[in-house]
Amino acid sequence: MMRQAGFTLLELVTIIVLVGVVSTFAALRSGSDFTALGDAEELIQAIRYTQERAMHHTGDGSNYRITLSAAGYSLTPAATSVYRDSLDGVLRGSSINPTGSIQFDGLGLPSCSGGLDCAGSSESIQVSAQGETTSLTLEPYTGFVRR
Repeated sequence: MMRQAGFTLLELVTIIVLVGVVSTFAALRSGSDFTALGDAEELIQAIRYTQERAMHHTGDGSNYRITLSAAGYSLTPAATSVYRDSLDGVLRGSSINPTGSIQFDGLGLPSCSGGLDCAGSSESIQVSAQGETTSLTLEPYTGFVRR
């Protein structure tokens, strides 16, 4: 008699259950990673948006600035209606360190105040949530911000 190769239904169900249990624990463990990472990405977007507005509206008399507080940020002048929903200034449980303000001139060059220092060397900004930290780097001469 010839024996057929393959898996039984019981073996397949067992594997599916085991994969489901392992993936549940993995998703619960990495939840905090996504909070800090998501808030860091929103902060990067807000800083780049502020710099872009400063460069596009050169000479309009406005000072384009982003102020970082421990629990969020604020844009001056406020975000336009197109971006208001995605740049609300409220982070989802993360904290920012250090705090202060970043103002951009018409060429996109940053000047910092408060606890931030972006003159001459890169400034590191930490976004932390539930024990996980994501670091952002603000470059001094270009204003480029990255993870």
